[in-house]
Amino acid sequence: MGRIVVLAIGIAALCAASGVSVAAEDPETLIRQGNALRMRGEDARAHGYFRRAYDIAQTPRTTAQLGLVELALKQWLNSALHLEQALAAERDAWIKEQRGTLEGALDKARARIGSLIIEGTPAGAAVAIAGQPAGTVPFAKNPLVEPGTVTVELSAPGWKTERQAVRVGPGETATVRIHLSPVPETQAAPKTADPLAGDRGNQSQAEPRHAASESAIELPASVAPAGNWKRPVAWIAAGLTAVLAGAGTYFALRSTDRLNAFNDLKDPITREAKCGRNEPDAGGGTCAVLLEQGQNAKNLAVATFVGAGITATAAVLLLVTAPPSSDSTASAMACVPMVGAATGVGCGWRF
Repeated sequence: MGRIVVLAIGIAALCAASGVSVAAEDPETLIRQGNALRMRGEDARAHGYFRRAYDIAQTPRTTAQLGLVELALKQWLNSALHLEQALAAERDAWIKEQRGTLEGALDKARARIGSLIIEGTPAGAAVAIAGQPAGTVPFAKNPLVEPGTVTVELSAPGWKTERQAVRVGPGETATVRIHLSPVPETQAAPKTADPLAGDRGNQSQAEPRHAASESAIELPASVAPAGNWKRPVAWIAAGLTAVLAGAGTYFALRSTDRLNAFNDLKDPITREAKCGRNEPDAGGGTCAVLLEQGQNAKNLAVATFVGAGITATAAVLLLVTAPPSSDSTASAMACVPMVGAATGVGCGWRF
């Protein structure tokens, strides 16, 4: 038992140690760097900074900045969605100040995409647009879509799923009407007559106590003492701890490898460091990819180590609170006869 407690403490310490990470990036700094790149006409590079700022903090300002750079990159649908999200924050001071500019940008994006009016029954049916979940009917506002042919699917439990394709042009709104039909109830299969039913009728009446034995095995009470389920569950938790700890170790090594590659990447001509944490896109897409892979692997390592700590703690608690096992109850098997339509022996095993 002492070794298990030490293992749990060691895993907890490892989880705490893995919490050391790359210093958090400031969304405002990323926005300033992105705006500087946009002023130089480098919208593609600026998009990486605005996207990173949005991922760190989804504020009205980061959302609006991302929508504006997406508009410059002709990502019309994403731009419209982000600008709508930003303009919904009506009380935000920065949004109030920039509302005119943002609404003009949103109008430009909407002119290049389409929207749908979706009418359907039953209410609450799930809607998928182009294979992606889009909400349920009825919609509070018309969903935006890319121009072209769009497939809309409506589904609900107990109803037949229906699909409909509609063509939407830039700046146009198309109407889709889908009314689902209930799924007919499955008819019960007719029972096959048993030619021996008459011969067994008297036997069934004479021996009613055997009917229950055909559907269930009844074990003696001594075979399943209360609380003894904790011990096998504890070993399952211990095995899960080992799996999570192994996965955490893999992700930690993966994170170290990617971040080392990020730091070691050099310009082939000047031999100077090509990547920089403050400007993840300065060295091109390779630097941004390496940094993102390293940070993602680190986050997964932390999550799996924390999970390993939780399952290890659960295993210890279950083993501590499990009733002591004895030779008479550690494992047992009981068998009872089964007589009736089928004759045999039913057995149950507890460990």
